[in-house]
Amino acid sequence: MKSPVNAQVLKEIAVTVTKLVSLLACLYFFICSLSFLSDSFRILGGKNIGALFSDSELLKNPVVGVMIGVLVTVLVQSSSTSTSIIVGLVSAGAPVKTAIPMIMGANIGTSVTNIIVALTQAGDREQFRKAFACANVHDMFNWLSAFILVIIECLTGYLEKLTGKLVENVGATNVTDVKSPDFLKALTKPFTKVLVQLNKKVLNGWAQNLPEYENATTVLRTGCHQHTPGGPSCNYLFAHLGPEGVNIGESYIGVILLAISLCMLCGCLIGMVKILNALLGTKVKRVIENVINADIPIRGLGWLTGYLAMLVGAIMTILVQSSSVFTSTLTPLAGAGLVSLERAYP
Repeated sequence: MKSPVNAQVLKEIAVTVTKLVSLLACLYFFICSLSFLSDSFRILGGKNIGALFSDSELLKNPVVGVMIGVLVTVLVQSSSTSTSIIVGLVSAGAPVKTAIPMIMGANIGTSVTNIIVALTQAGDREQFRKAFACANVHDMFNWLSAFILVIIECLTGYLEKLTGKLVENVGATNVTDVKSPDFLKALTKPFTKVLVQLNKKVLNGWAQNLPEYENATTVLRTGCHQHTPGGPSCNYLFAHLGPEGVNIGESYIGVILLAISLCMLCGCLIGMVKILNALLGTKVKRVIENVINADIPIRGLGWLTGYLAMLVGAIMTILVQSSSVFTSTLTPLAGAGLVSLERAYP
């Protein structure tokens, strides 16, 4: 009598483990799809990114600066990349006063990824309503913060003065090559570099209109010294479509990569939602909802719950080095009903 019971338990454990592995795989490829989405916009943007920064007189208008920050971040799908470009411009001689509105615009542009993720859940009206609301929470926070801070900055110049005071005693040592640890890229790079590799020096050179990159024709990585007879020097798939291969053109490569990234993103999101619903029974789901959305259960400390959620969000973003990845992962969880808007906002 014990054997059938044991077999049933083992079967349930095996099914649960399989679902957990599938969920982690969907999450991994979802993060990879965001990387591909970012790379596709960088390829499609190309030298047009540099054109946005070329008119110095136009950039003196703070509203124009904010919108350029938004456009550049939408093009490269990474606020980290756009802000590093802006920092490079300042180090090359651009005034800090011009860069501040662009930095704020970059924070607005990064929220576009959440909208794309929310739109993939349009098949289910209830999930789409919750996911789109969660995505808009991020949008509204960034827009309102940028509007208020830009107005205060234009009236007082407090950020320019404050940042100037912070660095006035800093030496002239060049530390621009120091990189912060990026744990997420260490996990995803083994897969993403098999499909596509970009030369970020060329992208930054175009953005800053550096003369040594004027004759560069591609943002794809070339010259890896791994030459195989009759093939490209770099061992990634899109190298065969680039200048060292068939050379179908940057626009076509960008469109193909964009289609691949959107298909991966939609497939992984649908998979995550389905697996979550199958993995979490109704009772378990209610328990998780109650735990995540509940206040701190210590009397008199319930008001600290929002601040604790802010701390968790800050730590997670520091760990993954991308606000887009963290908020885009939070969006489908809100769509599934596991996280309420009141908890997602902080």
